[in-house]
Amino acid sequence: MKARSLCVSALALSAAAGAHAQTSSVTLYGLLDVSAGVVSRSDAGGNNKQYRLSSDTGASSRFGLRGSEDLGGGLNAFFKLEASVLADTGGPISSASSGTTTPVANAFFRRGSYVGLGGGFGQIILGRDYTAGIINQAATIVALTTGINTGLAGAILPQGIGNDFWNSNQVKYISPRLAGFQFTGAVSAGEQNIGNRAGSTMGADLTYDVGPLRLDATYQKDYGTAGADVGKSVYWYMLGGAYKFGDFRVVAGYDRVSNPKNVVTGGGTPFKDSKMMTAGLAYSVTPLLVVSGQYYQVKDLVTDKNTKQSLLEAQYYLSKRSSVYAIFNHVSAGSLAASPIYLGPSSTNASANGLMVGMQHTF
Repeated sequence: MKARSLCVSALALSAAAGAHAQTSSVTLYGLLDVSAGVVSRSDAGGNNKQYRLSSDTGASSRFGLRGSEDLGGGLNAFFKLEASVLADTGGPISSASSGTTTPVANAFFRRGSYVGLGGGFGQIILGRDYTAGIINQAATIVALTTGINTGLAGAILPQGIGNDFWNSNQVKYISPRLAGFQFTGAVSAGEQNIGNRAGSTMGADLTYDVGPLRLDATYQKDYGTAGADVGKSVYWYMLGGAYKFGDFRVVAGYDRVSNPKNVVTGGGTPFKDSKMMTAGLAYSVTPLLVVSGQYYQVKDLVTDKNTKQSLLEAQYYLSKRSSVYAIFNHVSAGSLAASPIYLGPSSTNASANGLMVGMQHTF
């Protein structure tokens, strides 16, 4: 009888484990973006053209693993590991230029490395991830359908906001959606031995998304990392809105970066005392063809000079996963360096044009 009971118990445990395993899932996913084209100015001192094959022109090429497990009672555990890849060369992108808190050069999973717990309370995420606001603002104020790189990223990276695309050592909370509102908050530990605040960050975002209207407000604060800057802070905020009517979608946005004392935070481009404004329009000519345009103006509040971008784009969907596109960008740079193509040559106090034709594929 004892042997029989042990056998029955073992079979029951085996069946339970099998049923439990069926509630878990792991997915391999990714996106590749490669384009060919020309930039009219490849250096600051002349008008040399540069013919290029570029990765990340519209969206960043990446691949990753994500998974979840149903824990029962409305709870679930999840994870993500996401790496960048330069699809034109096969190389990685260093994390040192994207994310402040103790960046690790050439980190493999620079685009995300976290575990989390979700339920009726929302989600809690631990690890490296997008900050509270940038991913929400990207979904709000960008009219171009291929992505944020040639456009929004090219406008706000010179301001220093690229420091807060992702942050390491982060605890992030995403609330449930209630009456169209959703709150996101995040804090990152600096993990430095010169004070608790040194290198730490905090940010919050509030999104309202109902029907054709989407509104977004973001605030981010980062503390200095070295010498006299320890304990001092930099902050920036961004406001965005989008409205869809028929086949049209209009967007507008504004940001302000406050760093008049040139406080040094983490890796990447230093925060510049500056402000940005943008407006854009997208039109679905057919269900498969979208044309869009956007204008960005960034003012360096120290030099009082403007950097301007004017963009036009057409994207044609070959399927749900594959599309082709063309982007034209005219840049008139002031004291903040700008490039007409993401990851392309940049210059200050000069104008340049970029024309790229490419393809995106998701999997």
